[in-house]
Amino acid sequence: MERFRSMNPRSSTWTGRTEPRPGSWSTLAGGILLIASLLGATNSARAQDPAKTPQGTTAAPIPRMLSKLKTLPGTLRLPVIDGAVVNIGTRTVLLGGMTADFNATPAIQMRQPDGAWRPVGNQMLEARIAPRAIGLGDGRIFIWGGDSGSARGTLTVRNDGELLDPRIAGSAKKIDPPKGSDWQAPSAPCLLTDGTIALAAEQGVHRFDPKTGDWRDPIALPVPLVQPALCLLDGQRVLVITTGPAGDGARVLEVDCSSGTVETWSNQLPEPIPGAELHLLPGNRIVATTWLQPDGQRSRRTILLKATDRTIQSGPQLPTTDDATGWIASCVNGGDILMLASDASSTEDDLRAFLLRSQRGGNLRLWQLTTPPKGRRRMLCPRGDRSFELIGGYRYLSAREARQEGAPEGARLFSTTLELDYGTGPIGD
Repeated sequence: MERFRSMNPRSSTWTGRTEPRPGSWSTLAGGILLIASLLGATNSARAQDPAKTPQGTTAAPIPRMLSKLKTLPGTLRLPVIDGAVVNIGTRTVLLGGMTADFNATPAIQMRQPDGAWRPVGNQMLEARIAPRAIGLGDGRIFIWGGDSGSARGTLTVRNDGELLDPRIAGSAKKIDPPKGSDWQAPSAPCLLTDGTIALAAEQGVHRFDPKTGDWRDPIALPVPLVQPALCLLDGQRVLVITTGPAGDGARVLEVDCSSGTVETWSNQLPEPIPGAELHLLPGNRIVATTWLQPDGQRSRRTILLKATDRTIQSGPQLPTTDDATGWIASCVNGGDILMLASDASSTEDDLRAFLLRSQRGGNLRLWQLTTPPKGRRRMLCPRGDRSFELIGGYRYLSAREARQEGAPEGARLFSTTLELDYGTGPIGD
């Protein structure tokens, strides 16, 4: 069930109508939580048991890392939030999202190498908020899911996809799930080395062949999938995490898509992590972040899974004041994971920026960046070594802030892109 905030965007209390949203992976991924707010607009030493991470305790001080922000050239022709970002060569493609009037858009926006955003000249077949998209290496993009409609009216979970070339108007082709399937909340897609696209749904790993436009026979899994998360390990191997049948834990499955072999890890998660984002780090280490807790809030904890020895341990915990975060977004860049977060009880749209960094010993260390961005920004992508891009975003301006900035009071969508550089020495040079 999804509840939209009241029309007071400063409120941290969930009010208003209740919307049934069974199994929407895009909702679980956090996009709709941002829509809701706009409308209302130490590693653990206990391996194999991430549930033991203390909750509601005062976090120890964490080291700070120098960072700085700068505005990049160019502005979005159509400001949106919760679009999908794909880098194709030297160009950046932004697909769909929600516009300032709270409606889903099918627009495709492209940024040139010089930083200029081209006028919207192409679009998807369907308007989508928070879709998942991946580049295929030949200029085409595979898109799946998202929500259509209006956040002020009715949002519909989309259980279909598209294959398109953003450079060619009218190139989009619709992709439906395999015939006879009944997918509920499939995982995000990932690109395998043989060029096929894998998704986890029902009780198998399904692969779409963009060359033929057909689905291959699924790889059967030993358990039904409930709110699965999927991550590419290497080559043709993927990791699947799914809520256990009784809802009291999560199973970890390793699938070789070339041979069809499926192995279940003996180490399992003692609690479900629905809607988790899985980030692959060097050395086949996977970090789970931003999953939904039973109270509907996003967790501030992280979990580290090591595919080399199939062990699971608690990762660093964000030092927010509350047991959960009110808003959170994450993005991986090599061995670093950027996390933007606010407290669950926060009445402001201020964020803190954190960096999870791989250590030589295989564990993770948490840093707090010195210069967090203003507003809420989910459209993140790596820009280069020690650098991320933050495209667009949203911020609520109070009457005082509006006077100070000479802007209207209320919700504001950004049309600019920020570059966030970080490091222990001189940065951004």
